[in-house]
Amino acid sequence: MRLLRFNAIWCMYCIYMRSQWEEIEKQFQGLATEDYDADDQADIHKQYEIKDVPTIIFIDNAGREIRRVEGAKDKDEIINIIREVLN
Repeated sequence: MRLLRFNAIWCMYCIYMRSQWEEIEKQFQGLATEDYDADDQADIHKQYEIKDVPTIIFIDNAGREIRRVEGAKDKDEIINIIREVLN
């Protein structure tokens, strides 16, 4: 499973969430994460039809989207979502 994070450097909500990711990633070290910036990687944002940043998409091993989370979330909420998806 992969976790795709769509954000932008100018987005205040993205900056808020970015500060939480180090702690979250420590708890889920086996989870592959990829970051995509709206300005630098607009083609990937378009491919995944990203309408709002931040957005998190969980992709299964077959490449299918299994869950999408849009908007800023706090650390505990993100952790709960990851646990749900992994179980």
